Amino acid sequence: MSFFIHGYLLRKLYFTQRADMNALSEAMLAFALVWLVMSMVLFFFKIQCRVPYPELFVRMRSFEQLSIYRSIGVPVYRWLLLHSPFRFANTSIYLKEKRGKAALMQLHTKILEAEWAHIINIVLILIAMLFYAEIRWWLLLWNMVFNVYPVFLQRYNRLRISRIYTI
Repeated sequence: MSFFIHGYLLRKLYFTQRADMNALSEAMLAFALVWLVMSMVLFFFKIQCRVPYPELFVRMRSFEQLSIYRSIGVPVYRWLLLHSPFRFANTSIYLKEKRGKAALMQLHTKILEAEWAHIINIVLILIAMLFYAEIRWWLLLWNMVFNVYPVFLQRYNRLRISRIYTI
């Protein structure tokens, strides 16, 4: 319920302050909106234990290669993520002490769930961009940083796992 209250307050703040908003306040408002959407999706995923993901979105395509993801900077993004506080955002997508095919299969499933959650976030932020025209470009930027690149990272990791074991 508090998510909806925060969303309402954010929207009210946006409409009352948009005449005299500067770039910093626009960026902060867009950042808060992206994190609000991400929190709501995470909350939904925690309540709904198993969210089915459509094969259409998560199926690896034949053109997807590790070299493509390397060329757009996914390993750099991965390094930045692992060496920042965002590392602790979702600890279930890290390989624990156990190794082997069973652990990789479980990791693969968690990666699929994280990828699907970020795809849902992308769609919701794209819809929000229709309503928040003044901060549209900031929403796009934060969406790239916090949702699009994580999807690329999850797909990159799934490719790396599939090179070890055919899943």
